Amino acid sequence: MKYLNFQEEKDIILQSLINDIFGKVYSTENKDSLEQEISLELYITPECNQNCSYCYLCKYGEELYPSKLRDQK
Repeated sequence: MKYLNFQEEKDIILQSLINDIFGKVYSTENKDSLEQEISLELYITPECNQNCSYCYLCKYGEELYPSKLRDQK
């Protein structure tokens, strides 16, 4: 039996949710009758609290996305 780490568990849960919600609606069986509209909004920001040593965003984030230009709105 393989034990999963926390990130692997989160990935599996997210993939299951996406498949359950969007997979059924956008399946080939329903492609001509999309009467139910489902949407997903993702707010991608250049901020991360992980501070991984190999991360490009962590190393060069301030140069790529200066904090004076970041606006949550």
